[in-house]
Amino acid sequence: MGVANTGVVNISVANTGVVNIGVANTGVVNIGVANTSVANTGVVNIGVANTSVANTGVVNIGVANTGVVNIGVANTSVANTSVVNIGVANTSVANTGVVNIGVTNTSVANTGVCGSITK
Repeated sequence: MGVANTGVVNISVANTGVVNIGVANTGVVNIGVANTSVANTGVVNIGVANTSVANTGVVNIGVANTGVVNIGVANTSVANTSVVNIGVANTSVANTGVVNIGVTNTSVANTGVCGSITK
């Protein structure tokens, strides 16, 4: 435990490694603010299965996520849900792609105000 730890299972502010908890962690299964890698949670996470505000990768949940199966506001990719999604099977306001549902959707099987159904 400390401020600038490196290694496995470190808890603090600027840790790097595996299973770190803190603010600027990098590695696998990190929890904090600016984490990067796989299965991170926090604010600016990058990787797979991230949750929070500005995540990128696969199965992200938050505001500005990109990747596959994202949930949030400005998601892009496949099976996204929320406001400004782009990709396949998106739902909400300004989606584009295939099987979208919302207000200004375009592509195949979209529904909404300005959606064009082109089955």
